[in-house]
Amino acid sequence: MVNGGREEDYGSTEDNFGRIAELWSAYLEAKFNLNVALQPHEVAHMMMLFKMARLMQAPGHLDSIVDLIGYAICGGQVATSLYQPPEPVKESKIMRITATIKPLIVRYKKAGVTYSNYVNKATSKPVGNGPFEELRLEPGSEFEILDTDTLVSVTPA
Repeated sequence: MVNGGREEDYGSTEDNFGRIAELWSAYLEAKFNLNVALQPHEVAHMMMLFKMARLMQAPGHLDSIVDLIGYAICGGQVATSLYQPPEPVKESKIMRITATIKPLIVRYKKAGVTYSNYVNKATSKPVGNGPFEELRLEPGSEFEILDTDTLVSVTPA
C-alpha cells in the first residue's frame, strides 16, 4: 500500500517528507511570518488532516480512507526511523563531604563490592562495625560519594 513505486518516484519517505516539511515551513514563514520548523512526521499528520477533511464530506470514499491509513503508516515509519528516543542516561548524583576544621572518618559501602572481611584496604587494619570502606579526611580535603554507594557514617577523627 505504501511501498512499491512510491520510493522510486519520490525517494524515501523520510527524505520526501523532509523536503515537504522544509517547503511548508518556508511558506509559513514567508506568508504569515511564522517561524516554525515542521518535522517530517508532521507532514504525515497534516496530510492525515487533509484526508480527514475530505472524509467529512464523503465518509465512505474508500480512496481517502486508504490514503489516510497510508499516511498514518508513513508517519509511523518516519517517526520511528528518524526519532528514536535516546537511551536514558542515569546521571550520577554526588555527595561531597568536606573536612573543614577537624579530620573526619568517612565510612561507606561501594556499590557492587562484596565485603567478606571487615578490613580497611588502605591500612589493612580490621574495621569495627561491619563491612564498609573507611577513609580519613584531613582538614581542607574533600571526598565524593556517588549515589550508587551508601554512606554509613561521618565522625570526627
